[in-house]
Amino acid sequence: VWEKMLARVVLLRSATRSTIVTHSMRRMSTMEKKKETDDDCCNETVEKTRILREESKQRSTSSVVSPLSSSPKDLEYCQALVRDNDYYNFFCSLFLNDRKKTGSFRISNRDAALALHALNIETARVRDLTKEQGIGILRLRYWQDMLEQKKESSGVLLDHPVGRVISDIVQERKLTRGFLRNIVNARIADQSRVGPPFTIQEIEDYSEKTVSSVLYLTLELLGIRNVEADHAASHIGKAIGLVTILRGTPFHLSRGYTYLPLQTLASKNVIVEDLMRGEIKPELQDVCLEVATVALSHYEHGKKLFARLPPNARRAFYSSELAGDYLRRLEEVNFDVFNPSLNHQSRFPMQLRILWNHLRS
Repeated sequence: VWEKMLARVVLLRSATRSTIVTHSMRRMSTMEKKKETDDDCCNETVEKTRILREESKQRSTSSVVSPLSSSPKDLEYCQALVRDNDYYNFFCSLFLNDRKKTGSFRISNRDAALALHALNIETARVRDLTKEQGIGILRLRYWQDMLEQKKESSGVLLDHPVGRVISDIVQERKLTRGFLRNIVNARIADQSRVGPPFTIQEIEDYSEKTVSSVLYLTLELLGIRNVEADHAASHIGKAIGLVTILRGTPFHLSRGYTYLPLQTLASKNVIVEDLMRGEIKPELQDVCLEVATVALSHYEHGKKLFARLPPNARRAFYSSELAGDYLRRLEEVNFDVFNPSLNHQSRFPMQLRILWNHLRS
């Protein structure tokens, strides 16, 4: 009996090793194909970023300057919102302050970055807070009108703590308002869509307009506006966005939807309706492998660009460590996003890694 049990253990271990090797080989081949198109896509993205900044400059010269309206309580609201809902971005924002460069501004780099993350959280959680699609779109229109400084029928300016801080930092720091519009417009398009995205490319575009836009604005807070930094922000933003979708897959399925692309699901013979009913098949790991491969390609490409950036710019990318760590741990569990070990980890190792990167830069 013991000999049979030992034989089964050996077979299981060998099967697991062969599976991991197969996944690694497929991942390498997919990454090679992906790298061929990355440069072309990023060149288009950088060009769009340049156009947005040019348009923002033209509008800012003709806009009327109004007095700053945010209060310390508004800043505290943004801090609490990010700390409770996105702790690692809250922790990374603590390293953004620079007294030499923020002394002339009323709102510090840290508080300004927290306001950007707060806007991202407010718009992202609309889908989970509303049951009806139409109501969710109306809530997002509220944020759209706020960014455009539109008024209600009564003539009263739309108001919110996050909106007041955002309005002040855009005016004080001359930030590109087009990136803020991209965030809200992407959320509206996501709320309006029926069913999951069709391709991974759609998820990349969504991540570019949401996560990468926050990175672009964070770089502007640090006084950095150049092609290399934008190129890195585009790749890292897409990597973080794809990782967020993988990490959130169990939660999304529990709420009756998923962001995993239909094309990839169909190619692996995974039926969306089965996922919604809780029928998780091994083929789902192949789907997660495909998404993780694209995320890793963007992550590694973005990390290579860090060497060309000024040391001050790297502070905007500390949150990328979380994405890289998740991809490493996901591979260790054979791309099983439901593995409990992925969600049970102490914050201290990641905090220590971010602190070490900050000291090195």
